[in-house]
Amino acid sequence: MSKEILDSIKGASLEAILDIEDFEALDWVWINRELFSDIVFNLKLDEAMGEGALEQLLEIKDEEIFKVLEEPFRQKGYLPMHQLIFANLEKGYRPTEDIQTVIFVKEKKHKQLSIALAKEYEWVLKSMAMDTYFRMGLNYTSLKESYEDLYEGNSRLIEQLLSEGEVSYLTGKWQYIRKTNELYFYKTDEYHSSWTEGEALSKFRELHHR
Repeated sequence: MSKEILDSIKGASLEAILDIEDFEALDWVWINRELFSDIVFNLKLDEAMGEGALEQLLEIKDEEIFKVLEEPFRQKGYLPMHQLIFANLEKGYRPTEDIQTVIFVKEKKHKQLSIALAKEYEWVLKSMAMDTYFRMGLNYTSLKESYEDLYEGNSRLIEQLLSEGEVSYLTGKWQYIRKTNELYFYKTDEYHSSWTEGEALSKFRELHHR
């Protein structure tokens, strides 16, 4: 029955899934387990598959539900975004701590948020470039070359760091401390340095022009 439920959700329109007629004014929509019973009701899955449809749906991993929802949302011009990343950029949104939530964001707004994300966390990428160039012994001739080749504009790294709390490259590992907005660098699990935004931007500016 689980496959039938997932196929039913994937093949339904977003209007039917969420019982919303017009998505024009909605720049973003949150989805988590609290809405699963509504989805069963809206799609009349209990009528088609029996009263156990909700119980079956709740036994399916959240990630699988989110995955099948991507297609209906994509057809309406929405892209998924990790809620912790979204919370960093959307004023007023508070991430859920006790339940997994995904935010689906309209493509235009998603692009705007991605640009804002890259700008806000540029200092993180510059910190990583300095750690890589000065502490990891790679064959780069300058800090500028290291930054441009590995980190400049690399929003994927920022997204991974914000959503998972850490990111690794070769023998290096960076941990982001959200509460203090600091970045810690470890090489082969040994602590080497920490950065704040001001320190990173100032040091990078100084070293970049040498």
